[in-house]
Amino acid sequence: MDGVVVIGNSNIAVATELGQRDFALELEEQRKRDEINTAEYNRRISKIYEGLTQEDILSLWDKLPKIGDIEKTNDELKRRYVVPVILTSGLGDFARICTERFGFFHYHGAELVFQDGKSTGERNLCVEPEDKIVYAKELCRTYAVEESALTSVEDSISGLPIFMFLKEVDGKTIAFNDYEGRLSSFSDHSIKSDSLYSIVQFF
Repeated sequence: MDGVVVIGNSNIAVATELGQRDFALELEEQRKRDEINTAEYNRRISKIYEGLTQEDILSLWDKLPKIGDIEKTNDELKRRYVVPVILTSGLGDFARICTERFGFFHYHGAELVFQDGKSTGERNLCVEPEDKIVYAKELCRTYAVEESALTSVEDSISGLPIFMFLKEVDGKTIAFNDYEGRLSSFSDHSIKSDSLYSIVQFF
């Protein structure tokens, strides 16, 4: 799964909370127009977190609007021998908190760099949408399963590379609430719901 646990765009929500909404919206538009790639977008948007403490990040996460039934969904997926993980090109700090709170097995994402207890506004690595494929393959090796056993649940066009990869290996793709309306045509299934539990029917 990617950012489907948060309703809408977490960077926009955080920027709004921090009084930097216009800055974040402009970056989003530049990315949609392909004027900047995901790596450059993430480098620039990370500046909104500069000077924040870990406690500030946690507080911002708590304020983000979440999709319903996350923990319930993970419990049911585990009962069906599915390993729920978060792979995101978004903020890894939020992915880590979500993993701890809601029972995901793993997460992979770029986390903020901290010095003297405060964020520098930089990330510890760059995670492009294509990098999700590399990590997904690593998961298959770890759990000794075929790549065709993978299912990707995505909510934005950043999920397209892993969707294309899964089509090649006969994996499964689910567009969940496709906020930009650009991903559903590439997916096996498309859902609009306020509950993550809606994906369970496909496992």
